[in-house]
Amino acid sequence: MNIDVQENFVAPRSLKELLRSGDLDAAEAIFRQQIEIDPNDADGLLGLSAIMRKRRSRKDARELLTKAAQARPIERSVEADPKQLILRPRCLDSANYCAVGRPTGAIEFKFKGGHFALAHLLHGEKRNLVTANLVAGDPSPLHAAGEARLLLNTIACADRGRRSLKAVAQYLREHPHLPVINRPQAVLRTTRDGNYQRLAGIRHTKFPKTLRVSLREGRAALLATLAREEMTLPLILRATGRQTGREVYLCSKLADIDCALHALRRKRHVYAIAFTDCRRNGEMFHKARAFFIDGEVYPVAWLANDMWQIHSGDRYRVMASSEHFQAMERHYLADPEAACGKAAWQAIHDVGQALHLDFAGIDFTVSAAGELFIFETNAAMRHNFDHVAAFPYTRPHLETVSRAFAKMIENRIGSPRWDRQFSCEARATVTM
Repeated sequence: MNIDVQENFVAPRSLKELLRSGDLDAAEAIFRQQIEIDPNDADGLLGLSAIMRKRRSRKDARELLTKAAQARPIERSVEADPKQLILRPRCLDSANYCAVGRPTGAIEFKFKGGHFALAHLLHGEKRNLVTANLVAGDPSPLHAAGEARLLLNTIACADRGRRSLKAVAQYLREHPHLPVINRPQAVLRTTRDGNYQRLAGIRHTKFPKTLRVSLREGRAALLATLAREEMTLPLILRATGRQTGREVYLCSKLADIDCALHALRRKRHVYAIAFTDCRRNGEMFHKARAFFIDGEVYPVAWLANDMWQIHSGDRYRVMASSEHFQAMERHYLADPEAACGKAAWQAIHDVGQALHLDFAGIDFTVSAAGELFIFETNAAMRHNFDHVAAFPYTRPHLETVSRAFAKMIENRIGSPRWDRQFSCEARATVTM
């Protein structure tokens, strides 16, 4: 197994060679030696945190990550005009430093979780980006970053990022004239239950009933809450603070609830979500995605699958061999209003306005009645070019999203550079 070290991970050549050779034991010994020599060696603390997490020593990994943030509260990447400093808060309550496997067998070290990723949104654009590492709601790294032209808030998880979002909000109250992308108060309102409460009433919109339920009182209390709220089976139980398909359980009978509760037993709260079979005439499940960027809506995907959970990697299960479903996606990308219907497309715009976010995404389908059915909507949406080789017709629409994000940054800073061509092969030098 090979390991590829992320660009901002500084290590001696001998250590890099050990990592690429897959000798984690020897690499761990060097990391520990670095920390023994200097307890505030941020690179040693980060590397050891990633190894501990890979070995499932998550408590140790978290403690090491916290120490690394304290040792290096800010990270600078001066790659453009130093006068155009962009301040990015990073919430280390919701992010982890991980050793991530690649399809080639290589492993790269990078931060994951709790934020929307910048790599494909910046898409090769060099920025003077300063990252403030926030732990336990301490705002001091924000103040240490220097005078910024823009605050780019990539914190996207309202459940796990609450303390850091409040710290950013306090910082902005002290800097009221600083331009912002994604005000923290708006992000805080995007919990799944919060979205249900405020978006379900939008015309031509269906948002499945969603409750935040405590697990502290056990199974009987959970079932009593579901009965009181008239939540019937089937329903979904999923961990709070999760934006992926992990720790999500479809429960069709009480035995399924018991299995889900066992798997989620270490969680304090879960979301209970009413399940609706959204297939039309018993055919495939569909999930579409659009991005909201600076008040505009950008269609990026319309997926079909024979399983109720659909993610971007599921394209190859059904769509890769189906001209019919690829044609559906092409139609959506070319004319989203026609593909969704006027009522549902207008509802999507209304949802975007209600979020009050400069950048966010929405995953949805359209019901047989022509209504918008929302699966989720928040800023924790990943923009990527992972599948353009197999689905080349998606490329121009993904590039449009990258250009729109760049234009938004330049509009906030006041320096137009966004009209250049984007290369799909380019990768941002600063990644999340």
